[in-house]
Amino acid sequence: MENKIQMGWKLIKEYPFQKIGDIVEIPSLPEKEYKFKNTGLIIDKKLLNTNFFEILYFNFKRDDKVLYKEFNNIRLATIQNIDGERVNLKFDNGKPKTKTVNYKKISKAIDYWFFNSFLIPCNLIISSQTKIDEMNKRIELGNYFTTKEECKEFILKIKNLKTEL
Repeated sequence: MENKIQMGWKLIKEYPFQKIGDIVEIPSLPEKEYKFKNTGLIIDKKLLNTNFFEILYFNFKRDDKVLYKEFNNIRLATIQNIDGERVNLKFDNGKPKTKTVNYKKISKAIDYWFFNSFLIPCNLIISSQTKIDEMNKRIELGNYFTTKEECKEFILKIKNLKTEL
């Protein structure tokens, strides 16, 4: 069963002092103001239902891999159950083994491809802040690919360069 919980709105047109793609989250308390997540700029709720914005949904289902964020800690988990805004997670390692959290504390698990020193494609699922830092370094070096095929193509280009030299 897939749950569809509205998380907020994404800006899809030009708006003063904001960039396309900026997000407005639903406030935790009903009387709180609606604000852009990155700048804190307050926005009138009526504007959110115009063609400037598109609704963002929480689209996860049971057994999806997710990242759980709490303070500066990031952990890889699997969704066990979804009950309204509460999500029951089973962690892949560490303690506690399971925990029920608000859906706002999880995000889609990030996985990517890279090649190792033997030019073999490797797949990695982010499971900690250290892995995110490694991913950012690989992005800077150009050793980050979204699919295995992209990674293999790049490896072939490297091998062809080596034979030409």
